Amino acid sequence: MQPTLTSSALAFALSLAFVAPATAQGPSSPGSSQRFLQADSSVVEDAAWIETLDEQLAVLLESGDPERQSAAMTLVIELRRQPSGTQPSGPYDFTECISPLLRIYRSDQREGMRLLALAALHEIGTRRVYDALRASFQETRSERVRRQTALVLHYAEAEGRTSYSGRIRR
Repeated sequence: MQPTLTSSALAFALSLAFVAPATAQGPSSPGSSQRFLQADSSVVEDAAWIETLDEQLAVLLESGDPERQSAAMTLVIELRRQPSGTQPSGPYDFTECISPLLRIYRSDQREGMRLLALAALHEIGTRRVYDALRASFQETRSERVRRQTALVLHYAEAEGRTSYSGRIRR
């Protein structure tokens, strides 16, 4: 049995992910925009949708709209946390999302958005992500964001996600 995406946040994120492309493409065949607005597990299984998901989420992350950014980050987290039987590392790699997430993590004025970006980056969990987080650590002014970043980097190393053996200086 495959899990379904039922939370309202995921439904909202899915609808946001496809409203812009559907409307930007202009009029099309009847029913095609309905397919883009559908927000259930059948959409997640659509191969074409999966191929463009990374790009769609990157557009939302770069939108500057906190609601859309938050929904996109939540979707990244939820999809990466799906049971390993359905997608161990995914058809979802989210590499297009890394740069916009790092920008939000480094420079958003809202601490909550920065922490959500950190959580999404940790779920993506590539060496590039952890190297960028380590490089940004010293520049982070928020003590709360610094502590959470230190925890993320500590757990990533403990889980063997990174080969970094140096200590983070406070």
